[in-house]
Amino acid sequence: MPVDNAAAHTWSSWQSFTLLFCLRLGNLIPIFLKTGVNCEVNIDECESNPCLNGASCLDGINDYDCVCQAGFTGRNCEVNINECEVQPCMNGGQCVDGVNAYTCVCDGTGFEGIHCEINIDECASDPCVNNATCVDGINDYTCRCHEGYGGKNCDQDIAECVESPCQNDGLCFERSNVSLYGARAASALPIDVRPVFDRDFTYTEAAGYVCSCMPGFEGKF
Repeated sequence: MPVDNAAAHTWSSWQSFTLLFCLRLGNLIPIFLKTGVNCEVNIDECESNPCLNGASCLDGINDYDCVCQAGFTGRNCEVNINECEVQPCMNGGQCVDGVNAYTCVCDGTGFEGIHCEINIDECASDPCVNNATCVDGINDYTCRCHEGYGGKNCDQDIAECVESPCQNDGLCFERSNVSLYGARAASALPIDVRPVFDRDFTYTEAAGYVCSCMPGFEGKF
């Protein structure tokens, strides 16, 4: 039977056309988006698992979308969002980025709290002794000592008698010596210094010393 060249050409042209486009509901859909004999099957771009870090993949037409877990971004959710970029940590705290979170390391700053926003009260441990007043600072404190006391914590009783200030063999008694106070203790002291110690001890009058003079001498020193 002779071949109808016109019909063969028409059929070949139609095959070439279907290699390029599929007709669907009046819209021309590129064939590389579809598969199957009649281009009826949508290729699943999610099959290769392109989305990372626990993201969900939504298949489209020759495309896909990744729905990222919190803390990730990017086409494939491959980028961990840097929560430290906004500098949430205060007062010199170091920010450590996590997944949808961050941690502020406050060590050595004198502050505490989620954002290192709370000043630590260094006076809370009562570091100052001898009835001194503690003044809180930043990662530090200051003790305001009563006269007669010194040192970082006012723990040093200034020894006023160490240089023997009393002359002519006079006896030196420090006002800061708590053991000398009270009626019983004062009764054992030389009579000329008893009035100073025959009472309760007070830090406000603990500075200085008194001299008990030898017979034939008097005066402060």
